[in-house]
Amino acid sequence: WLPATPSIPPSPVLPCIRGGRRLPCVAMSAAPTSGQAAPPQQAAGAPRPDFTGSWILSRVDGPMNDFLKEIGFGFIKRNAAWTLNYGVGKMTNEITQSGNHIKIVTGGVSGLFTNDLEIDGSEQETEDSVEGRPCMAIPTWEPDGRTMTTVVRLSETGEMLPVTKRWLDGEEMVVEQTTSEGLVVRRYFTRDN
Repeated sequence: WLPATPSIPPSPVLPCIRGGRRLPCVAMSAAPTSGQAAPPQQAAGAPRPDFTGSWILSRVDGPMNDFLKEIGFGFIKRNAAWTLNYGVGKMTNEITQSGNHIKIVTGGVSGLFTNDLEIDGSEQETEDSVEGRPCMAIPTWEPDGRTMTTVVRLSETGEMLPVTKRWLDGEEMVVEQTTSEGLVVRRYFTRDN
């Protein structure tokens, strides 16, 4: 049930949230433009990243309203998300990691949701980090060795959820999600000390 890698069409300038303010941002495309974080390249044998820590959402890039609409959020939920700046300053990730074992507790206005996974390419039971619905996930490391990719489907219906990629870019943790139609959004987290 693994989807083919979607092609991502170029998008116009779209709003992004930084420090609680809406600003124009360049939308995501298949090849990030300068100033946009791209998944890192890693030398062979280099250690994998350790995502361990308390993280808080600091900014969002990409067409969030269109993204939420595509994943099934109605007008009222999308408007609420917009009003809450898409979780900037509110959404958290509490992560513990040891080797290929990772536990991510996502906190936000909808509650706490836990993903406890082995990054080994096997299908595993978990819950989606937005609404807590039962899911099946396949977490893997990308060939770069520094990007964790998770392909997820709903357990009950088999519906595919956005593919999630996670990597470190300097002091930020980048979480990129791509829908089946190719919409890409990125959430940037900073350590919450």
